[in-house]
Amino acid sequence: MKNIGIIGCGWLGLPLAKHLAAVYPVVKGTSRNAVTLADLQAHGVAAYPVALSPNEIDATFKAFIQNLTTIVIAVNASRSESYFDTMQLLGQAIAKSTVKEVVFLSSTSVYSDLNQTLDETDPVDETKLLVRVEAIFKNNAAFKTTILRLGGLVGPTRNPITSLTGRNLDQNPNAPVNLVGLADCIGAICAVIKKNCPAEIFNVVYPEHPTKLAYYTQAAKSRNLLPPTYNEQAPLQGKIVLSDKITQKLGYQFTDTI
Repeated sequence: MKNIGIIGCGWLGLPLAKHLAAVYPVVKGTSRNAVTLADLQAHGVAAYPVALSPNEIDATFKAFIQNLTTIVIAVNASRSESYFDTMQLLGQAIAKSTVKEVVFLSSTSVYSDLNQTLDETDPVDETKLLVRVEAIFKNNAAFKTTILRLGGLVGPTRNPITSLTGRNLDQNPNAPVNLVGLADCIGAICAVIKKNCPAEIFNVVYPEHPTKLAYYTQAAKSRNLLPPTYNEQAPLQGKIVLSDKITQKLGYQFTDTI
């Protein structure tokens, strides 16, 4: 049986930990938030107040990782070199542990906006820091890594419209969206764990791609918000990211409409 740890119990990691705790006997989670730690404990998740650092692996993390077989890395990415250094140190620590399976949550932002339809075989933008971070885990021979490239995250308490409402955007309104719901994020991660974390990359994006104009106009209307406005003369910059592979290889079916 797997012993599972979630590094980063935030918007996605917290409900994921709760879901996994109902299935697996040992689930651990990390957070720096006291309320989240209490919530984890209340749902049968062993909670650890870990603060990742680019400089050292502390004793609390060493206690967290002890006897784990599988780790999900759900840490918010940033563009700073300190994030890269932190992930590099984390990879080294995992390599020295009992962990043999890693699920790294990445983003479809690694693909360039070249007005193309893309899948996992297409090249990524090698200048992006997140691509280098993916490589830290993908190239470590001490464990298997599944990389999940998630679309923009939406859910009951999260939608990009809340930050876009009423704004005048210098973007073409006809660019497609690449989004994924919370339930499908959790479902895809669970499917990967159930299949023993194949050492592969999977896109995780809902298979419908309305235009930004159509999607955010409706999202604003349903929340009684002002929709953003767009520049119809701006060059079209976007992409459609396909998730057929996770359905074909793992049998995962998307259910959480965006």
